[in-house]
Amino acid sequence: MLKKWIILLLMTLLVIPVMAQGDEEIDTTDWIVQTAGEIAFITPPDWVNLTEAEDIEATMDELAELNPDLAETFAAGSMALDQVDILVIDPTTGANLNVLTVEVGGLSLDDLEAELLSQYQQMGFEVVALERFETALGDTMRVDIQTTISTGSSEELVSQFQLITILESGDAAVITFTPGSASLEEIAPLFDVVIDSLSYADAMDMEMTDDSGMSDELGEFVTYTNDGLSISVPESWIDVSDEDALMAAGADALSESNPQLSSILEMAQTQDFAFFLLDPTTTANLNVIVQASPSPVTLDQLEMLLPGQYESFGITVVDSQRVELPAGEALRFQLEVALDSSADPLVVKQFQYILVENDNFYFLTMGLATDGFEDMTPIFEAIAESLELE
Repeated sequence: MLKKWIILLLMTLLVIPVMAQGDEEIDTTDWIVQTAGEIAFITPPDWVNLTEAEDIEATMDELAELNPDLAETFAAGSMALDQVDILVIDPTTGANLNVLTVEVGGLSLDDLEAELLSQYQQMGFEVVALERFETALGDTMRVDIQTTISTGSSEELVSQFQLITILESGDAAVITFTPGSASLEEIAPLFDVVIDSLSYADAMDMEMTDDSGMSDELGEFVTYTNDGLSISVPESWIDVSDEDALMAAGADALSESNPQLSSILEMAQTQDFAFFLLDPTTTANLNVIVQASPSPVTLDQLEMLLPGQYESFGITVVDSQRVELPAGEALRFQLEVALDSSADPLVVKQFQYILVENDNFYFLTMGLATDGFEDMTPIFEAIAESLELE
């Protein structure tokens, strides 16, 4: 059983120039979401998912024509496709990763760790490092291995590493990273981005896309979609809309790093939100709720009724006005509310936009539990402008 899922794609390595990533920040704006069974992750936009190739022979020919020096590498990858769930490869360097999910009969990660060293040795691999750490998938083991392979008249030392974790289903996921013609040190920053993006596939149900229409002055925005709705937020914001998203975001670690996030993360689980997104650095956050209208209600009626309702819940109405959004005419209330928390109470300043469209109420609430609400106002307004309804 263990031998089956310690499948390594031993690529034939030919030395070609590779530009090191260095300490430069990697722009993931155009990266592609890949899914393999229960898990999801992102890869660079120029990497090729061989598993999804409609005509694998034609794809191999195209890759070999693009980079003849790696023809044998591409061929080796194609032969492994029936053994893995997904194989994604860089056509320039041959760097690649593959995922294999296997039933392990209830074994724990501790059980697997105890067996791995001898299994690797039997298969001719030297274990050079082994560590455990947390990812969005849970407790994860990283095993760095190396072996020597023949390349014609010479021999090459191949270094790889695997991530192994037990998924919620009880199956083991084995993710193998191979650097191709680059060294592990050179490509480590890129692989680290992939590892940081690991999550359960359900947590990526809301599609993220670039939104080039946002102002450069406000930075890059990404668009989330869910059941016909879409909204754009700064790219640093994260999704905490449900339990899977919270797990993917690392909710416990977020709360430890910033205790003010605890009450916000708890609030994210109190209702069925279409979206609940937040900036883990500033605690700025938003949620969208959609409710069917039980009877015809106009914005004029809501404008008269809601201030009293807010006050009855201890919410102070600072300002109210009508605004025109691309999604339609909306009421915008500026509110202040005190939230109880395990520490001192938090005073949250908010905008709440209310639209009545398609026989539904749409509530977009954006707030900040720290100073800086005025500085965030242009971003909140840009987010409101991005809202699109069904």
